[in-house]
Amino acid sequence: MALHTRSVSNVSDLNSNVIAAGSTIGFTWNAPVTAQPFDVVINEIYFEPIVSAPLPNAEFVELYNRSNKILSLNGWTLSDGSTSVASIGAVTLQPSAYIIVCKNSDTTSFIPYGNTTGTSSFPSLNNDVGDDLKLTDNNGTLIDRVIFSDDNYNDDSKKTGGFTIERIDADFTCNSRFNWHASNDAQGGTPGKVNSVKGTYSDTTPPQAVDAYPLTTTLIRITFSENPDNAIASQTSSYIIDNGIGQPASVLLSDNHAFLTLNNALQTGIVYHVNLNSSIADCPGNKITGELSLKIGIAETAVAGDVLINEILFNPKTGGNDFVELYNNSSKIIDLKNLKVATTDNNNLITTNYSVSDGGYLLFPKEYIALTSDVASLQSFYPNAATNNLLKASLPGFNDDMGVCVITDFALNRIDQLNYNKRWHFPLIDDQNGVSLERIWFNKGTQDSTNWHSAAEAVGYATPGYKNSQSLNEQLQENNFTITPEIFSPDNDGYNDVVTFNINMNEPGYMLNAKIYNEAGQLVRNLVKSKLLAPEDSFMWDGITDKNDKASVGIYIVYAEAFNPEGKTKKYKKAFVVASKL
Repeated sequence: MALHTRSVSNVSDLNSNVIAAGSTIGFTWNAPVTAQPFDVVINEIYFEPIVSAPLPNAEFVELYNRSNKILSLNGWTLSDGSTSVASIGAVTLQPSAYIIVCKNSDTTSFIPYGNTTGTSSFPSLNNDVGDDLKLTDNNGTLIDRVIFSDDNYNDDSKKTGGFTIERIDADFTCNSRFNWHASNDAQGGTPGKVNSVKGTYSDTTPPQAVDAYPLTTTLIRITFSENPDNAIASQTSSYIIDNGIGQPASVLLSDNHAFLTLNNALQTGIVYHVNLNSSIADCPGNKITGELSLKIGIAETAVAGDVLINEILFNPKTGGNDFVELYNNSSKIIDLKNLKVATTDNNNLITTNYSVSDGGYLLFPKEYIALTSDVASLQSFYPNAATNNLLKASLPGFNDDMGVCVITDFALNRIDQLNYNKRWHFPLIDDQNGVSLERIWFNKGTQDSTNWHSAAEAVGYATPGYKNSQSLNEQLQENNFTITPEIFSPDNDGYNDVVTFNINMNEPGYMLNAKIYNEAGQLVRNLVKSKLLAPEDSFMWDGITDKNDKASVGIYIVYAEAFNPEGKTKKYKKAFVVASKL
């Protein structure tokens, strides 16, 4: 804006009156000004109005001119993630000024609050699912963009509506939900004036690479915890893939994803690694931390036994959530997008079922993944949970006493099934709430009740996403009858809580009876009765006697007798010790 002076002389009217000599007039002229990105920002959003709120029962978006320019908004547009585009009319926005944008029909409601302009095509703002709001100038330049949802309230008590979300720091131009907050104004919002939450905000949290996923054999999707900045993340040299693939041919960034197009196709049966440039950063400049090498590969079809139910929490503590942990017991890469978690009715017919991962998630050989409806809640109850092996997923409702968990493919063919019972818990645990059941052996049947045990107290009674505290998956020893460990302490601390008796018959068809005696020769537990053995088999004791008491410290004897229909008999007798902490 410039001040100009015009001088006028020798001009007369119709009566020949001549203008005074030296007459001047001052005026200003605004040369066309081009806005730069973030000269104007989206400063306040009302996307969940309610009738009972003090604010008008209508949506609005407030814009704020954070520059020193006088800007014409004529031809500017405001659009959401759908096809709605609002054309802003011939209005001017002064430096440090606000303007309320709403529907034409709502302008009279908002004019009392300040500078207001209406539009015939104001976008319908989504509520809990959120929206992608873009402000574009008359040249098509993106001036500001806000991706928002209920999370931007950062105040659960105000999510029910009647409050705007306000930008905390207009000078922080990177998109972050933490730069927003529900209005603290008594009216529920501050349209046309300074935000009630106005302050300064900085982001020092570095981004992390979440996972890599193959959309095709030549297209990989990398997911980051937040939007990466274009400078480094858009370069092909920022991604190197091993096993002969090299760097991608191209990179396309979209929100918190990087899509890599490869020169060479990924091959089935190979686990690849995408190695990331450590200089990749977010918008504020925080460099990436955490895992910089992401595994990726082409998934294969899962069949029965490839994926095992490895741990289940069906009676969580008050305020907690169920979880089901899966283990990839195969040499395949399994895509959880192709699996469902389900339950059955009384006729063992599958009823409720949910896709494990709509967006796709690769479970690599010998890895764990814990499924839960609320990851943050699970971590709050079990701080040792393996963060990278937790996945948000819908689960059927599991009863607290007994129930069924089934893993199926999309055709509902069963991959694994567990009919659990609370009686499988360690009987001396007074409160089973929040205690998971853990699988002991991968190579023993899922439905074998002796293959499950309460998670140890030492690990917080659950091990979501990592090796079970009660796991005993070493190979059977070659000796015909062995005991592991020979000294065990059944105190549920996660260390040697059960004793395992390994038996190698070298042939099928044997039945087994086994009893436990104390050193005085008294029978304390009739442990196994007519069990049909596999050629290599095992059985366990948790230290509980037939009287449902914990065995006292001392030396014990296991006496086992195996026999087959042909009359062959094999007998085993070995000593072991029940110990306790001093």
